[in-house]
Amino acid sequence: MQNVFLADKKNAGLLTGDKKRIGSSIVMMALALIFIAVCVVGAYAAYDRYTTHQTIVNNGKEARAVITDGFEQTTRRYVVIEETRYNVTYRYTVNGVTYEVSQDIGADLFNNLFLDDRVTVAYVQGNPNLVELSGQFRDDTQYNNGMILFVAIPVVALFTAAYFLFKDARNRRLSSQGQMLDGQLMSASGQYYRRTLNVTFNYAFRSPLGVDLRGKRTVARNDLKKQPIPSTGTLVKVLYVNDKLHRLL
Repeated sequence: MQNVFLADKKNAGLLTGDKKRIGSSIVMMALALIFIAVCVVGAYAAYDRYTTHQTIVNNGKEARAVITDGFEQTTRRYVVIEETRYNVTYRYTVNGVTYEVSQDIGADLFNNLFLDDRVTVAYVQGNPNLVELSGQFRDDTQYNNGMILFVAIPVVALFTAAYFLFKDARNRRLSSQGQMLDGQLMSASGQYYRRTLNVTFNYAFRSPLGVDLRGKRTVARNDLKKQPIPSTGTLVKVLYVNDKLHRLL
């Protein structure tokens, strides 16, 4: 047992019988619930933004406004992709109260608006802060960009929650059904990411039916920074459920 190399030291208890399973269901379930909550909040935000926009467009009360400011801002994403944002600020008065709101718009409308220009806006009755340019000045750029974000957040959160649940299910199956088999290390290579040494271990073993199988696993191993990486042929242990589901310990 002392000659067995463990890719993940946290699995040492599986060899001695002090540990019964891989990972923690409590942690996985907690993470899944957090992302499910994010999904629900994001979905509600998307619905609220959609209904507010529809209320403004279909039932909004119009008012006159004046352009007080504006800017054009170009940013670079992913080194080569340039993105330009166009924004105007307008001032309007409702029931004696003056409001000033900024709104992102498209390039065509931006190029045709100037300081002190008169425009038309529509707002939600009872909440004049919820306002958009309307009439011939209507522009859905800010609404569309916001909806992309509001929809993307719950979708990503839902898939992330599903990932944690799927990962926990695999851990449960490996722990309950996995056979511990001997294998050997074929190669190991490390790569640094934000001061963390991530080592990818390639391993090979023979299944109970005599099929030669291979796999790989990447583990954070900062303890190997000043130590030699195990050589080819080093004895390892593999939890095996079937030819598609197995993991290097």
